[in-house]
Amino acid sequence: MTTPLRKTVERYLQLCAQTLRPGSVDGKRADLYSLTSFLRQHHRAVRSWNLVRRHPHIEGWLNHLHDAPLKPATRRARINALRRFFDDMLDWQWPEAPPSNLILPTDLPAKEYYLPRPLPQDLDHALIDALKRTPSLRTMGLLLLRYTGMRLGELIDLDLNALDGRDHDNFTLRVPLGKTRREHVIPVSAETAALLKAIQTQRATQTQWRRPLPPSIARYLMVDHLGKRPSSASYGVILKKAALSISCTERIHPHRLRHTFATEMIRGGMSVQVLMKILGHTTAATTMRYVEIANADLRRAYDSAIKQLGVLKNLKMTEPVSRCAQPAHLHDIIEILITTLETYHRDNQQTPMAAPLARFVKRLRRTRDDLSRLLQIDPQ
Repeated sequence: MTTPLRKTVERYLQLCAQTLRPGSVDGKRADLYSLTSFLRQHHRAVRSWNLVRRHPHIEGWLNHLHDAPLKPATRRARINALRRFFDDMLDWQWPEAPPSNLILPTDLPAKEYYLPRPLPQDLDHALIDALKRTPSLRTMGLLLLRYTGMRLGELIDLDLNALDGRDHDNFTLRVPLGKTRREHVIPVSAETAALLKAIQTQRATQTQWRRPLPPSIARYLMVDHLGKRPSSASYGVILKKAALSISCTERIHPHRLRHTFATEMIRGGMSVQVLMKILGHTTAATTMRYVEIANADLRRAYDSAIKQLGVLKNLKMTEPVSRCAQPAHLHDIIEILITTLETYHRDNQQTPMAAPLARFVKRLRRTRDDLSRLLQIDPQ
């Protein structure tokens, strides 16, 4: 039986459906039903939203969320969805609208900060080789994710004629409306273009003996031999099998291929602005996480170089230090680090990391100069 509380929620969701995708509406429904279920179980007398109060209803629900096995991001989404629901009812002057300020900013759990998890280089290469050894629609799709940085949902919705090749050396790929609901065009290499054409060829071979595909499916690139679009879960299964074939026990999911692509591009010197457009990010803050990973790589290389400087303590100062090849090589390593970091600093002058980068480069220069004096090498 639909309660009055849920009737109001459904009326609200019908209005939201005019601007949101079905999946977003379903997610909002689950968030709002979390409170209606709590009220039905613990406060049966509340049969209209205008009877809801901060205490005991909202505070009790917040405690219930805190005790539930939910991630902070899930709790935060539910609280935000409910706050927006209450605010909209007040703005629209619905008679069921509850009092204002039932949910406070302090009710939101702190955001979790995490860095993307690219695959280690040796594992990345082994996984690519494993996928190439078993060519199929899904393995080629996974390789396409690795070479382009697309989201899995974008791969699934890729148009049959998404590849645009104006000439033999200039290929672009039209990535469909994805998480950001914006189509964007990304450049692809000749190798990636060849992979796309191989998928098109296999798709035609697989479906030519069956009856014509309906237009609702024929427009998509990723269609299997049964004339169906593979599910997102099926790609995860294939990726897991490929990982097991190379004796990898680490958990690998398709989105890590996107992380690996983005980190590789940053390590190769691509600017944040360009990578942001390729990945389809709406804010630079998301893309900057890959820069932090690259900086962590540089920091590890720097720390390794500094540890090697310990050999200087064991050298006899009466012996010409410049004859020791290893410390002299470290001078070149630090010089490369400085040059690389200066490049990142130029690309990120308008971001919060600009000042820390500048300070870090300054410390590196001092270290280089100190080492130059020790080695009796004139700094460049």
